Amino acid sequence: MKLIISYLPLHRVVAIILLFGPLLSAPLRAERVVPEWPAADEKIRVIIDTDLANEIDDLYALGLVLAAQERFDIEGIVAAHWGDAGGPDGLDESYELILECMRVAGMEGKIPVLKGSQPFQFSQQIIPSPGVDFIVERAMDPSDERPLWVISLGACTNIAMAWKREPAIKDRVISLWHGRTQWPVKCPPRRAVDSCLRNRWWWSSCGPCDERRRTRDAWQGADAAQRLG
Repeated sequence: MKLIISYLPLHRVVAIILLFGPLLSAPLRAERVVPEWPAADEKIRVIIDTDLANEIDDLYALGLVLAAQERFDIEGIVAAHWGDAGGPDGLDESYELILECMRVAGMEGKIPVLKGSQPFQFSQQIIPSPGVDFIVERAMDPSDERPLWVISLGACTNIAMAWKREPAIKDRVISLWHGRTQWPVKCPPRRAVDSCLRNRWWWSSCGPCDERRRTRDAWQGADAAQRLG
């Protein structure tokens, strides 16, 4: 342990201890549900949760999903904040860029676009937003029995807020939380240290989360494309 810590910046050591400490000391939980990949001929209900104005990778991801609507039922796009780097205006910047992308793609007004929540301030606080309300509404829609995939390309704030607002969505949602890695060469827990409050609550929940466990189930884009047909 001392050897590992010696190679990590102090703020990352503190963040990892704050995040995983309570989980290591807690009683063993039931094994987390790992959802099955949909069949190649099955359309997937998705909400894209993205901090689009942060980095270019989300622009590529959004373009790919918009171009593959024979595979995806895109129920909506929710703008996400991007932490201190984006500041108070980061959420609005993501929202405006999503709207611009939809205009450029000739899809303005065809798919709902909503603003998500600003970052957690307290672990028990729910910060309301149209995007969080939308996730809950679509997840609980009784007219469609298919699970709703919420694909979070940045912070998991919006799906975490939705889960806190309506815990029943855990039986209706599959959360795929993107974690940046260079798997299998290097798998730094970048998202795990972005927000201790958000992630401590998220990891202590017990829903069907498909985070893919970086070092165990991490998957590359090519493999994902093959799985999704």
